[in-house]
Amino acid sequence: MAGSNGEDGDDRAGNRHWTWTRQVLGSIGGLVLATGLLGTVISAYFQQRNWTYQKRAEKIDRDAASAMTSLENLNRIVEEKFLATYGLDDAIKTRVEGDKLDAAVKRFADADRSWEQQHQSLASTLEIVIDSQFGVDDLAATAKAQKTDCSRYALAGLRGEGEPLPVRAVLEAVYTCQIKLKQSIETQMRAREANGGAWPAALVEPDPGRITLGHVWRLQTVLQCLMVQRAVEIRGQPLGISVIPLGDPDRVAPYAFSAGDRAREERCITPYRDDPVFGVASLGAK
Repeated sequence: MAGSNGEDGDDRAGNRHWTWTRQVLGSIGGLVLATGLLGTVISAYFQQRNWTYQKRAEKIDRDAASAMTSLENLNRIVEEKFLATYGLDDAIKTRVEGDKLDAAVKRFADADRSWEQQHQSLASTLEIVIDSQFGVDDLAATAKAQKTDCSRYALAGLRGEGEPLPVRAVLEAVYTCQIKLKQSIETQMRAREANGGAWPAALVEPDPGRITLGHVWRLQTVLQCLMVQRAVEIRGQPLGISVIPLGDPDRVAPYAFSAGDRAREERCITPYRDDPVFGVASLGAK
């Protein structure tokens, strides 16, 4: 009996030792598994951040390139349209005849055709590639720009206090004023045709004092300057991303304006706004 009790004691001690050993081994195994899982999660997290970082860098490069391409297309179209309009306006005022008049008429017609063919495409591009990237809503501003006076400061009311100026709205103001110039030019050309192909004695200038052309030139300068700034702003966007993503990324504009961005854009607008003839002073001229 004594031997039996001794054996039972040994068995119980052995069982306790084995149970303790299994617990220790189980804890170690769980720790190893947990450590491995945590490592996998951390690795996946940093891989995801690296992928997001790379994608953002690619988007910035792509969008900056698109902005510059849009600027090149804009420059080519609006500058030729302005020069052709100025040339035919001058030809009418100075009563040019013969080959010089024919050349001015042809250049104007070609520029106007290109302008009409590409205006809507360019307007959509500026809205999508430029304005929407910064969360700029241009619908109200565009509607107002389409009714601009063209004899006064044309940027009034196109943006709210402290808000960025929509580039598409500026383009629409240019387009509106060019339409008015075209209508005035065509009126004088029809008057010449009705007068047997000679300039009538009572000639009316298409753009007296070149007021509308003056506003168009300043609007184009603002537009081109803003386009350059937006391309710079896209290129200068930070590549970093939050450690813990916050908010709904689908509802946030891809890019943001810094205080420096806003200051540079104001420098694009200031020369036109402060011009003693064409700036805000012109709003009280009538």
